[in-house]
Amino acid sequence: MGRNMEPNRTRIGCRIESGAVDTPNNGMITQMNTTTTNPRIDYGQLAAKLNYAALDQKLGQLQEQEPPKKRKQIGDVLSPVEARLRELRAKGWTYDQLTKELNDFGLPLKPAALRDYLMAKKAKAHGRSRQRGRPIIAQK
Repeated sequence: MGRNMEPNRTRIGCRIESGAVDTPNNGMITQMNTTTTNPRIDYGQLAAKLNYAALDQKLGQLQEQEPPKKRKQIGDVLSPVEARLRELRAKGWTYDQLTKELNDFGLPLKPAALRDYLMAKKAKAHGRSRQRGRPIIAQK
């Protein structure tokens, strides 16, 4: 064991200011037993206690309702103006310029999100997904 180390203790980081070393609790914490903080679920016991009739009734009630609305994504907001955005890009507008205009209109959006949305739609329209990294070249 190193200097100032006690059994069952682990050293944590320290902060150095003007040459002085400041460590909370002398830089030591005791190790935690992780098995007590995250107990395993006994599904056999759970199944024995579960009221399946009440669960089936609850699921039947849900079947009669509309599902909760899904959170809107950027594509849901941009799809009505996608064609116009593509036209502007074709005329030379940059993603930064378009994003600034959309932000000024009240649509909080980053240039990368706009680019990713338009590129993903373009790739999908051409029947391919966006590839990452270098293209694979077949060798002869």
